[in-house]
Amino acid sequence: MFKLICAIQKYHWGKQGRCSEVAHLLPIAAPGVQVSPSERYAELWMGCHTNGPSMVVYANGVVAPLRDHIKYNPVGLGMSVQTKFGSNLPFLFKVLSVDSSLSIQAHPNKQLAIELHRSRPNIYKDTNHKPELCIALTKFGALCGFKTVFEIWHSVRRIDPLADIIGAALVAELEATCKAPIRRQAATIKRAFTRLMRTTQDTIESKLKEVHSLFTSNPKSFPELGLFFRLYEQFPGDVGCFAMFFLNHTELLPGESLYLGPNVPHSYLYGDCIECMANSDNVIRAGLTPKLKDIDTLLGMLDFVPGTHKLVPKQEGKGLSYYRPPVNDFAVLKIARTEKETLKLTAMDSASILLVVQGSGTVSVPSGKRASRSLLMGDRRSESPKRSTSPTHRAVSPPSSPRLASMSSTNNGRWTLSMPGKSSMSGSFHKESASSSSDFVTSASALPANSMTARSRAPLSYTDVKDDGHWSISMPGKATSSGNMYRDRIASEHQMSSEFSKGSVFYIEANHPVTLTLRSSNLLAFRAFTNNIPVGMGGH
Repeated sequence: MFKLICAIQKYHWGKQGRCSEVAHLLPIAAPGVQVSPSERYAELWMGCHTNGPSMVVYANGVVAPLRDHIKYNPVGLGMSVQTKFGSNLPFLFKVLSVDSSLSIQAHPNKQLAIELHRSRPNIYKDTNHKPELCIALTKFGALCGFKTVFEIWHSVRRIDPLADIIGAALVAELEATCKAPIRRQAATIKRAFTRLMRTTQDTIESKLKEVHSLFTSNPKSFPELGLFFRLYEQFPGDVGCFAMFFLNHTELLPGESLYLGPNVPHSYLYGDCIECMANSDNVIRAGLTPKLKDIDTLLGMLDFVPGTHKLVPKQEGKGLSYYRPPVNDFAVLKIARTEKETLKLTAMDSASILLVVQGSGTVSVPSGKRASRSLLMGDRRSESPKRSTSPTHRAVSPPSSPRLASMSSTNNGRWTLSMPGKSSMSGSFHKESASSSSDFVTSASALPANSMTARSRAPLSYTDVKDDGHWSISMPGKATSSGNMYRDRIASEHQMSSEFSKGSVFYIEANHPVTLTLRSSNLLAFRAFTNNIPVGMGGH
């Protein structure tokens, strides 16, 4: 278990100063950030995304990117996660504080993402899908998924400027298909929405002005008036102000959620939420934005089947709600308690990120048996020796760790790797030939930085330390010993127990049960993990 320092994003649509839930989490989640009443705090990011990577804080105070920690300790992800996703954390965990509307957008499935990246890599940066899960922390407004044909027709027939854009024939078709099978409804919605999205910008602007005048003169006749005025004020002349009449306006209460799968149009409007998503930047926008609207791609991919896309969590114990969308990349556990007590969460075969939104206490993992030491300690194997005429020596700076201070061997086969003021690795070729194991000892003295010595009458045949911290030593006629100094050092630097309070974030490696001892009577926490763990794991 490791504390995380997380990244923040100050987008223009975020809530200002202390009105933002993100800002209230920052003193612990991003220590050192001073909250300004004039700045907008939109998102808190927890994960390995290159635009906002989280940092691991080791027990000895060393700080390193979570991405690097996982790279050198992939076993911590869990075997099921490694099998499916390799040595990568497959999700990004967020908190959002929304003041003004985000763009109406949708995300491609994996197949389309691959095609888009191949054809336009400058716009579509990766080949992954981007399903999203949204869990409300406060009352949360969103546009999500298409309304039924009847609901769309009911709006169009009352709003003449919108009917003018759609055209009389399509308005009649909407009315005729109100009770049709769902697939026929979807086809009719697609034709009407395509007509809207293909309308010229000049026509959109003039017709929106007509709608604004219509709503102003007859405020009691249009229940959509409040949302329309809100969007029109933020994005005057934008086609998204018309798109709202096609999409469901959903208001979530705290704890309610939406699952936004591939090809589902959506926009966040206001409120605070937890969000978890697959790692991707692929976005196709439809409106409420000055950014690129890829209309051809959008109309070819959208899911026009009506639906609200709400996800109902499964209750699996007192105060435990599991949000499991139909994807492997992620799931979220909500932990809510109203009493001072001790809560035990069983181990799961997935790394997880734990965020505390409210409450205080202690979080701990057992100090007993951990994951296989041979895996944590890296490769330690016997090989036929590599021979060379001269040894190779290179100083190394593993990510966010001290430089290697000394590398030495003695004529009895004993070798030592040392870091200034840190732990040393030592062992014996003779012993390792039989057992392929090494000792982990404390450095007796701080050696000069960057020095490397070989104190041996029988010189080393091959010595190498690579930039990623991997080291190997061999002697003529003896076995080769190898490992990773960065990984070997941090393997012992996890925290077995830590205090937590509002804004605390922890990275918890796979197969560790977790105990929460509550000091306050109200706890609200969220735990994101990979959704391909065996059934029955990750319980309570």
